[in-house]
Amino acid sequence: MTEREVRRADFLMTLAYATDLATGHSRDFALRSCLLAMRFAEVAKLDEETRRSIYHQALLRYIGCNADTHLLAAAWGDEITLRSELHYIDIGNLTEFVELFVRAIKRKYPRASPEELEEAVRRCLAEAPQVNIPILSGHCEVAQRIAERIGLPESIKENLGQIYERWDGKGLPRGLSGNAVKFPVRVVTMAQDAIALNDRHGFTTMKEMIAKRAGGGYEPELVDLFLTHAEKLLAGLDGPVDREMILALEPVPHSMLSEAAAEEAYVAIADVIDMRMPFTFGHSRAVASLADAAAEQMGLPASDIRDVRRAAYTHDIGELAVPVSTWMRAGPLTERETDAAHLHPYHGERALASLGGDVKAVA
Repeated sequence: MTEREVRRADFLMTLAYATDLATGHSRDFALRSCLLAMRFAEVAKLDEETRRSIYHQALLRYIGCNADTHLLAAAWGDEITLRSELHYIDIGNLTEFVELFVRAIKRKYPRASPEELEEAVRRCLAEAPQVNIPILSGHCEVAQRIAERIGLPESIKENLGQIYERWDGKGLPRGLSGNAVKFPVRVVTMAQDAIALNDRHGFTTMKEMIAKRAGGGYEPELVDLFLTHAEKLLAGLDGPVDREMILALEPVPHSMLSEAAAEEAYVAIADVIDMRMPFTFGHSRAVASLADAAAEQMGLPASDIRDVRRAAYTHDIGELAVPVSTWMRAGPLTERETDAAHLHPYHGERALASLGGDVKAVA
């Protein structure tokens, strides 16, 4: 079997799509935020290494978000809706932050009496720091471990350890502030918020909200530069962003993965999928092992055995669109939940589309 090299960026796009599903982001959110952040880097005349860090941060910011998701769902219910709503608020604003979690509690207990709901709100908000901070810390640590497994350098791993930190020190879990928050983190946080707010509120309101957060969530100088060039930076980002556009953004030299490194990247994707719930830990690895053995028993060529095994590693990626709270709840799925589950193959195909391209045989 000939060895193949693949662009690491193709795996990054697959992971980006997977995290968009798991966090309730809009279509091609991570890809569009990557394009916006790289346009900003061009306007700011940033050096090549900083651009490389920004590129990876935009695509991979949420790759650790599946860690301990069952704990998040147990505490707050539908974690995808919760994460989706988090995209649109200023988490440094205590009132907005509390209101968001009160809404989550009301969704979790739809049939509670007013008295029961009041008690649930009181209890859950009191327990929130003990629930949320360890989970967010875990997200950062898992993101760093996945980055290491796909061969990313230490500097990018450090950035992924700060994904929830803010300029004003009101982020989590470490409360870093100012220049202690890595520069690529500061750029990508603002860029991703701009995409989310533009999707929700439109261009004019988005600019007003970004300006209001200067000195809070974002570095004032970055806000000034962004607002000066906002129309140019956001041009065309209300539509889909394709694979070729993202590949073209990657700073040179382009990162390639050997056959062995690509295999590890597939296993990393499998673990990202399975880490959401305790009873799925190792599931995709086990399916891949069985599929590999079956393909070998059938006498398939080595290249086909490899492809069967890798399909098995990634077969459940579309399932990330369904909240963990749905899978873990006793009883049958509702009609709406069933419809969401039926989209599993569609989302899987879209997530893996990038891995069908740019592959070349090497001696």
